[in-house]
Amino acid sequence: MASIHNYQRRALESVIGPGSPDMLPNLEGDKFYLDDEPIYFLGASSGVGTCSDMHGVDIAVFSMTPANGEPRGTLESCTHAALVRSLTEEEMEQQAYKEVAYKAVDGLRVAKQEWDYVIFKRNGKKAVYVNTIC
Repeated sequence: MASIHNYQRRALESVIGPGSPDMLPNLEGDKFYLDDEPIYFLGASSGVGTCSDMHGVDIAVFSMTPANGEPRGTLESCTHAALVRSLTEEEMEQQAYKEVAYKAVDGLRVAKQEWDYVIFKRNGKKAVYVNTIC
């Protein structure tokens, strides 16, 4: 995603990790869920340039709220998935600077895939970063 800077890309990479077993199959369907809650495809974070340590690894980025406009990129090139979200109260209490705009990411793995939907589960990895989207 062109407007995602180093901090978010590094956070995304940290929740999938190199050689992660949570690689995506070829995703089909247009409905996505985290457990039983709908999630929305925001776009693909491409592993290119100086923003990425994992070149050639595209990450599907999801959110609990729909995107403003069309998703950036497509799922076809994505090998991993992550959820971008707001911090929980507990996570926010752990931050040194309360006035900074933080976001969190959770790594995702496919739990079930049917022809018209995909259900994800969290893979247990999460990261917090300073939100610097322009």
